[in-house]
Amino acid sequence: MVKNIKKTVKHAGLVLMTGAFCICTHPQPAPDPTPVSSCGAVLSLPGEYILTNDLNNCPSTAVTITASDVHFNLNGHIIDGTAE
Repeated sequence: MVKNIKKTVKHAGLVLMTGAFCICTHPQPAPDPTPVSSCGAVLSLPGEYILTNDLNNCPSTAVTITASDVHFNLNGHIIDGTAE
């Protein structure tokens, strides 16, 4: 009887540990991307960015990316300008 109780407690502990592991390691949803909507934007932090409209005829650099691990989604829009 004592042996069966120890075995049951051991299995219950394993189930609880497995459940806790699943809760702690469940992936979190990705945050919404940061919108970019105007010329001269500087993407200086790692993360997700999304262009919300076309960038046309920017007077200087349209978008500057200074960070690593930047994902910039043009979202079907264009960046257009004149070459200097």
